[in-house]
Amino acid sequence: MADIRIVHTSNLHLGRRFPDFDRDTEELRIQDTINVFHDLAGYVIKNEVSLLLIAGDLFDKANPKRETISKVLSVFGEIHRNLPDTRIIITPGREELVMKNDG
Repeated sequence: MADIRIVHTSNLHLGRRFPDFDRDTEELRIQDTINVFHDLAGYVIKNEVSLLLIAGDLFDKANPKRETISKVLSVFGEIHRNLPDTRIIITPGREELVMKNDG
């Protein structure tokens, strides 16, 4: 029986802004979050992970910028090209859900 490797993460908050930082520092921090996401993909590929579970808050808000979505899809595509049988499961976080006050 083959090994099953699972990576579980959450609260990545890609696309988050940092208005309390100066502009250069904010851009550096935003790029850091994307770099860590790329590193996560590299880890998944290197270790032949069977399942990547992102349990909430992949994005920082319900309507992320297209640029952020494009970067995420590119990373998922990289995983799929290298490991076509690896499954990626994403559950929404509270910030990503669009709900009425009554549920």
